[in-house]
Amino acid sequence: MQAYLTDGTLPTYFDNGKKSGEVTYKNSQRHGLWTKWYESGQLKSEKRFKNGERHGKHISWHENGLLNREQFFKDGQTDGKDSLWSEDGTPIDLITWKDGEMHGEYINWYSNGHKRCEHHYEDGKPHGVCITWHENGQKETHSNYEYGRREGKTMGWYENGQIQYEDNYEDGLLDGYSVTYRENGSKKKEENYKHGFCWTRTNHVEG
Repeated sequence: MQAYLTDGTLPTYFDNGKKSGEVTYKNSQRHGLWTKWYESGQLKSEKRFKNGERHGKHISWHENGLLNREQFFKDGQTDGKDSLWSEDGTPIDLITWKDGEMHGEYINWYSNGHKRCEHHYEDGKPHGVCITWHENGQKETHSNYEYGRREGKTMGWYENGQIQYEDNYEDGLLDGYSVTYRENGSKKKEENYKHGFCWTRTNHVEG
């Protein structure tokens, strides 16, 4: 008959006898600190639980000892900063959560350390300025959101810095004048929109 731990701390081991983990239960539920190690002996992760739910700081490390991820939980839901790093220490993601939904700043980076995008969220929806960049650091897009819907002017640029397009949005739909440029700076297309429908379009031949 197999026995199950209902209260207390239970260690686990690798085949070589080194400790691989340590878990804690209370009333047959995960409760307190849960720890894992790499076979090398390097600490791998520390997670905290409360009455079976993830609660508090969860942190993990790469085998070289550098941070891999740091998260915060409240009663089983992500709540607070959620940070992720590559094995060389370069940041990958920074997400802010509230009650399990994205709420606050979100930043993502390229492997070279340059920012890929920076957004702001409210109650799980993009809200405010949203900016993306090309891998060389040149700005790629700039747009505004109101609770998940694009609003106002949106602009895009080529990797060489030349403007690619200008659009206008209202309630998430294209509305007003829109223009697209070629990478050499010449106009490619002009359009006028009303509530998402294109009313006029002028194409410009290159040359």
